Amino acid sequence: MWFVNTVNLELEEFFDTRTPPYATLSHTWGDHEVSFSDMRQMDLGEKRSNPAMTKIAQFCRVVLEHGFQYGWVDTCCIDKRNSCVIYFTDVKGTNCDSDSPAQLEAVRSSRWFKRGWTLQELLAPRKRCFTDLLKVISKTTNISTALLRDHDLLSRCCIAERMSWASYRQTTRSEGIAYSLMRIFHVNMPVLYGEGVKNAFRRLQLEILKTSFDQSIFAWRGAYDSSGLIASSPSDFAHTPNLSPWQTRHLAPFSMTNVGLSIRIPLIAIEPSKRLKLLMLYLMEIPGSSFYANGKISMPGAALDGWPYQDIYILENEHFLPLNPVGIFKPT
Repeated sequence: MWFVNTVNLELEEFFDTRTPPYATLSHTWGDHEVSFSDMRQMDLGEKRSNPAMTKIAQFCRVVLEHGFQYGWVDTCCIDKRNSCVIYFTDVKGTNCDSDSPAQLEAVRSSRWFKRGWTLQELLAPRKRCFTDLLKVISKTTNISTALLRDHDLLSRCCIAERMSWASYRQTTRSEGIAYSLMRIFHVNMPVLYGEGVKNAFRRLQLEILKTSFDQSIFAWRGAYDSSGLIASSPSDFAHTPNLSPWQTRHLAPFSMTNVGLSIRIPLIAIEPSKRLKLLMLYLMEIPGSSFYANGKISMPGAALDGWPYQDIYILENEHFLPLNPVGIFKPT
């Protein structure tokens, strides 16, 4: 990996375990960015006098003040981990730490807050340092100041809340909005640019389902005539209410099968529509349906083995046409 030496602005390469502690520059790209070849060709005098180097030079100065000899800039490196320094390229003024209303409003309107990758840069690093911008970052991102200070509090935030943080964000490549959330949910999956945001975000949710029993992942609302319980985009979580993490006393296994989502949940029948309410979603019974669960046939609305729960399978849209809708609840 290549890094910028914050003392002499030279690029240095390290391998494997020799990689030193380093900071990452979080920024939005401008019209004239310094490339890898530019850094290799310029001497120190040119680097200090070149206007295009201003951002990198200031970054190196701040990083050095915080005890890092090396920094990473995405114009010449590829890793997206470790510590992070924020550069607001579209905020005018010399003191971004100012608490004046005009300065804070300028910071809040920065494009940086709309970047998809901003979330992992804010929350994934183990150690972070904020100045007077902590409150304005919290208000703009809807992330609590406590979490911004303490990385370990992330586990106390339910899935729906974490999704809502990304609901208004954008990435250059549409699929990036899903890939940028992997570290927020501690999952890994192949990065397949070209698959489309819906497929990428679906894969992300399926990976989350493998390790979490938090049913708030289904607490979203989209403008769809019908769908499964898997959201199509983080924007579906834009209006999620405040929810607490799912309690362990409500623990119930659920998984994605070849016929849809298999889940056991408490249901409430709402008359006269006979719709079934789950969190903030509604499930509509297909008339005349029945299904087998654990070897027993069960009618809609009946409880299994005396418990107020019912086994249901929720199909995605692509399953409806080729299959006989027997035993299926169609979400609306």
